[in-house]
Amino acid sequence: FRHATNVGPAENFASVAREGRGQFIVINQDDDILHRDFLLRCHQAVSGRDNLAMYAAPVWREQRGRGYQARLLRTNEGYDHQFLLNDKILYMDGPRMAVSLLNLTYYFLHPSLAIRRDVLVAAGGYSRQGDSLHDILTEARVLMRGDLAYDPRPGAMYRDHDGNEWKAYGRDLRKRLMAGTLSRILDELEKARIDWPSLLQQELKGYSRVDLERAIKEWIWCGAPAQLAQKGIAELRSRQPSSTWKFNLRLIRKLGLRHFIKHGLG
Repeated sequence: FRHATNVGPAENFASVAREGRGQFIVINQDDDILHRDFLLRCHQAVSGRDNLAMYAAPVWREQRGRGYQARLLRTNEGYDHQFLLNDKILYMDGPRMAVSLLNLTYYFLHPSLAIRRDVLVAAGGYSRQGDSLHDILTEARVLMRGDLAYDPRPGAMYRDHDGNEWKAYGRDLRKRLMAGTLSRILDELEKARIDWPSLLQQELKGYSRVDLERAIKEWIWCGAPAQLAQKGIAELRSRQPSSTWKFNLRLIRKLGLRHFIKHGLG
C-alpha cells in the first residue's frame, strides 16, 4: 500500500496499522533491522494469553563512535540479569507500564514492538495527534487496556542517524511535544479511572537517585504538568537524611536557581 503523497510519519504509522489484518501489528521501518527470532519469540510469548496487549523487547541502538547499545527495562520494573541470561519473559501489569511512560526516557521503540490489533482499534488506532509523540502516546493507550510481555533479549537494531525525525526538531518543538504527550497520557489515565498517582509513587520509589533527578529535571525543562515534578521532588525529599538547606542546595545545582524559584521548590 503506497500513499500518493508524503503524509508524514504519524499518518503513515496510523495507515499501516489500519491496513493490518493480523492479530498483532509490527512496524518495521526501512532503516532498522528486526531480529530473525523476533516474530517466533513474540508468538511463543503471547500464545494462550488473551490478556496481553503488547509484546516488547529492547533494541540495539546504533550510536556513532560507540557501536550498538541496548537500553533495558529498569530494575524497578522487575528486571533482573537472570531474565536475560535465561531468556525468561516478564509479564507485567499494563496500567502500571502505561504510568511508567510518564518518564519519557524509557519507552518501547519500533520495530521490536508488537501491538495486538483489536486492542489498538479499541484505543482509537495509532495516534496522529500533532501536539504529542505519537508512538509513546499510542503505547500508553494500548497498555491501559491490557498487559505487557517483555522480552529482555534485544529484538531489533535501531539506526541512530542525522535523518531521524527527532533530530530535525528544534528545542521549542521538542519541549512542546514532550509536554503535550505527558498531558495527554495523564488525561487518558484519568478517563480510564486508573489510580495513576499511586502507581507513579510506586514507580518513583524504584528509581535510583540519579534516575529520579533526571526525570524531575526533564519534567521541569519541558513544562510538563506540575504534579509530576512535585511527586518526584516529594520522593527525593523523603530520601534526604540531611538538613533542608542542603537538600535545596542540591536541587539548585541540579535544576538551576531559576527553575528552583519559579516552581517554588524551597
